[in-house]
Amino acid sequence: MADYDLAIVGAGVIGLATAQVAARCGLRAVVIDRDTQANGASIRNFGLVVVSG
Repeated sequence: MADYDLAIVGAGVIGLATAQVAARCGLRAVVIDRDTQANGASIRNFGLVVVSG
């Protein structure tokens, strides 16, 4: 069983950025996501922000 300093739920843009910052700070992070490939909000919106409605 591996030991981690931080568990991050969600492999979207925010989750992966958090994992990268944690690694740069010397922490061991594990990223947990429900899917094996990218298909959540981060992959669908491509960073485009628009007002709907």
